[in-house]
Amino acid sequence: MNDFFNIIFQNEDFIVINKLKAISFHSENGPGLFHVIQSKFENIKLYPVHRIDKVTTGLMIIAKNSEAAAEFGKIFETRLIEKTYMAFSDCRGRLSEGTISGDMKKARRGMYVLRKTQVNPAITEFKSIQIEKKLFLFLIRIHTGKTHQIRVALKSIGSPILGDPLYYPKNKMQNEHKITYLHSFSIKFEFKKFNYSFKNFPEYKDLFKNNDSERLARQTADEFINP
Repeated sequence: MNDFFNIIFQNEDFIVINKLKAISFHSENGPGLFHVIQSKFENIKLYPVHRIDKVTTGLMIIAKNSEAAAEFGKIFETRLIEKTYMAFSDCRGRLSEGTISGDMKKARRGMYVLRKTQVNPAITEFKSIQIEKKLFLFLIRIHTGKTHQIRVALKSIGSPILGDPLYYPKNKMQNEHKITYLHSFSIKFEFKKFNYSFKNFPEYKDLFKNNDSERLARQTADEFINP
């Protein structure tokens, strides 16, 4: 199971990992991602501080002691962390940038739908750019942490994510590559009075038709996190 993640950074307080494949954070019908990570650190008790959806890849933080876990709990609770995601769709959608806000309601088959009410809304900020003829890059910041938030938000504007088995099950990319093109791309935060910044562009060689489109995606992503 070594191919489920790699380590981007670690110190005495926390680990930053890059999740490589679709796997649940907690154990379901087999070991979950946290169990796999913990098995690689036999002499250290690890503490989860946040998680990402099963189909989402990319950057995550794991605490290495209870004090660090408590500190990260405060950071996430007060939203003093900037998380940026990237997603790809073959649909332009109704909007090229803006904020999507609404309450999320459970639907059938484990899905959620976005409502117009604003009682406890999921808030998603995004910007999109056309990379190729039928390929659009979406860069996303989430201001809340709801289950399936990004997937539901982009579906709501007519831009379901390529490869998403729930919200875009009939697209060809899912059949060909068995991957959902949603990636936790960048994390920025302050911890113990030190500023940390991590980014990781996914290896989507099968997605881009040429080097120019991949170069444009990388450049646009960098500009989004470093305006």
